[in-house]
Amino acid sequence: MRRGTGLRGRQSARFPLYEVAKGDFPKRRLNEALCTRCGLCKEMCPADAVTYEPHLEIGPNCFFCFNCVRHCPEGAIDADLSAVKQKAPARARQISEEPRTRVFL
Repeated sequence: MRRGTGLRGRQSARFPLYEVAKGDFPKRRLNEALCTRCGLCKEMCPADAVTYEPHLEIGPNCFFCFNCVRHCPEGAIDADLSAVKQKAPARARQISEEPRTRVFL
């Protein structure tokens, strides 16, 4: 099996369904006109996927935590999370793990 580089490569190798599943995540909309380059989205990104060169971009390391969407003070990064908000609580109840799964939206 060919391994890629970086986080995306490791995810693909360890979780083969990841590439298929990420198509189910809500699409992010980037509005460069609203972006002030404050750096908060970059700071809050655990995957270090946000760049500003040459413009606001979310790179392939993204694993769809949506921290950038939740923390952008200008609304420059947006996504329709309504489907996730509907499905996540029911899915969390199906997962049996300790401590109990908590959903943060």
